[in-house]
Parts: sequence; structure tokens; C-alpha cells
Amino acid sequence: MQDRPTAAELLEAALEAFTRELLPETPKEKRYVALMIANAIGIVARDLATSTETLMEERKRLQALFKLPSSKISDKKALRDEVEALNCRLAEAIRDGAFDAPGEAREKLKAHLLTTTREKLRVSNPKLFEQPEGKGE
Repeated sequence: MQDRPTAAELLEAALEAFTRELLPETPKEKRYVALMIANAIGIVARDLATSTETLMEERKRLQALFKLPSSKISDKKALRDEVEALNCRLAEAIRDGAFDAPGEAREKLKAHLLTTTREKLRVSNPKLFEQPEGKGE
């Protein structure tokens, strides 16, 4: 079992303290920089909280695109490395026209790219998904 608080929980607590205690006291000329710092902390905290599950789902979709057998992977670094390698392979396949023809493969690619983009936006800009129906998603 992992010790508590986790890295993500520590960052969330730091962000809350920063925005509640320090940001209101930040001089106007430093406010933009302070907001950038707060945003970066929030992105990292959300990424830490969701990255393994999200990477595993992305890996599954990429394996399906290439019709690769599913396999277990437990090491987080190995998972990141594999997803990165599969994404490089995907970029090359797209450049080579592997998904140009209409059909199931292209539809699976479009679904994968849409899902991956939404996952990344949920980490980098979660407020986008808080907008009223029809806007943002």
C-alpha cells in the first residue's frame, strides 16, 4: 500500500494553499506569473492522479488499431515508453496513408484520436468540460 498523502494529494493541497493564501496577496505585477504557477501545479496534480489508468486505456486502443495482442504491464515507466513507441508508430502509419481509405480502421483511428484528445484536455483544461451542453465538447 502506498503512503498517504500521495504525490497528487500533496500537489492538490499545495495548490489550494497557494491559491487561497498566497495568490490574493500577490502584487498585481506578479499575478500573471503566480497564476501560471497555480495552473502548472494543477495540471501536474491531475496528471499524477489519472496518468496510469489513462495510459493503460490509450495503450489498449493503440494495440487494437495495430491488431496487437493485449498483454499485462505493471511498470509505469515501461507503460509510458510503450505508449510513446506506439504513438510514434501511429504517426508514421498516418503519414504513410494507412488510415486514408474509408472503413473500420479509419473510424477506429478517429475514435481513438478524439478520446485521446479529450483525455489530455481533461488534464490540461478541465474547465472546458464544465461548460454548458453543446459548448466545449
